Amino acid sequence: MASYKHLEFPTDFAKYVLNKKESAKAYYKYLLARVSRMFQYKGLPDSIPHEILDRYLMNNGIACIAKVNGTLYCFYGNAGGPQDEYYRPTQFIVSNPHIKMPEGKGFSANIHIFGEPNLDDTCEGVLMRNDSEWNGLYPMLARYSFLLAENTLTLRTADVLLRITALLSAPTDKEKAAADEFISNLEDGKLSTIGENPFFDGVRMQSPPSNNGSYLTQFIEFQQYLKGSIYNELGLSANYNMKREAIGKGESTLDEDALLPLCDDMLLARREDLKKVNELFGTDISVEFSSSWLINRIQAITSLKSSTSGSTNPSNTSNPMVSQLSGGQSGDDSGEVEPNQSQVESNRGQVESNRDEMAEGDESGEGKESKESLINDLSQDEQLTELLDKANDLSEPAAEPVAEPVEKGEDLDKESIKETADDQGNNSND
Repeated sequence: MASYKHLEFPTDFAKYVLNKKESAKAYYKYLLARVSRMFQYKGLPDSIPHEILDRYLMNNGIACIAKVNGTLYCFYGNAGGPQDEYYRPTQFIVSNPHIKMPEGKGFSANIHIFGEPNLDDTCEGVLMRNDSEWNGLYPMLARYSFLLAENTLTLRTADVLLRITALLSAPTDKEKAAADEFISNLEDGKLSTIGENPFFDGVRMQSPPSNNGSYLTQFIEFQQYLKGSIYNELGLSANYNMKREAIGKGESTLDEDALLPLCDDMLLARREDLKKVNELFGTDISVEFSSSWLINRIQAITSLKSSTSGSTNPSNTSNPMVSQLSGGQSGDDSGEVEPNQSQVESNRGQVESNRDEMAEGDESGEGKESKESLINDLSQDEQLTELLDKANDLSEPAAEPVAEPVEKGEDLDKESIKETADDQGNNSND
């Protein structure tokens, strides 16, 4: 660090493109930095930084929390020792020279994690898992990092080759030197002429293949596909649709069901293991999604609540009947409307059809019960309670007198519609 200067940057930029190992390593570090904000912890002791805990789990798949000299630590190590009845290792082998023991030596222990303790166990701890398979994210992040580095190098090569619009060949050194001088003058912006006949006779111009541009487009699309795939596997929606025209809403949401299983498995594994930590050491540690993952979870819960309760979105004006009742099309402050009879008859038929479908769903009750059960499971997190309450307030119908007759399927003649709209207009004026 003796040569360090303020605001001085390294100049070896090419190694992060031309050197595949350095390029893949850089991609891996940036991907790991992104996923390190997937979870937020509450009640974690100062001796266990959350970024260290998640780094151990995501890189290695497992870690161990144990108490040494009255302080909780998160350890990196290897699972081993005798196996239990499910062939799981019962010990976590740790060797940390930076934690000094009373005798002056570093900390080394076979920490008991499964089964009954034996004579080889020196202390007790809890095995922390990144996921149910103890796999971690290293294999997946490393795979995509390597492919991104490979494609980046290919992109650079294709980009350089696209600079070649013509190839000059010369049979003799003299003619080659004249051709080099001619190209050098062009590069410097100088116009030059060649007046010797041998140059024209000996130098040949060859045109390279002209489809390099299409190859470059394919490499760019592959780069976007790799980035979209890694984010989708990590639970973030990233579009990698290869269509070159506009895509519909249905196409953009086709993979939403596949986004959350891995993230949910990682969250569940952490919660189960932290529950054991709380029981063993008397702590009160909890974990929840953070950043974009938390937003996705809230949206999923509110969507389930809305579909189960059947509440009407006040901002939804797709139903022409509701729009007319609310005075949205009249532009009159009094809210008076004059819908035609054919529109009333059409909407009455739609209401009766929807009422029959709702009645059939209420008779079975299975879909509603399963949704409510799922909502209860997802809504048990204390961190989400306040946000969910706000979301529920926003989802309440703004005009119950308008929505009520539509939901119940009551007779909607011209006079009742007008009376309802008049009442709503008077209430809004008040």
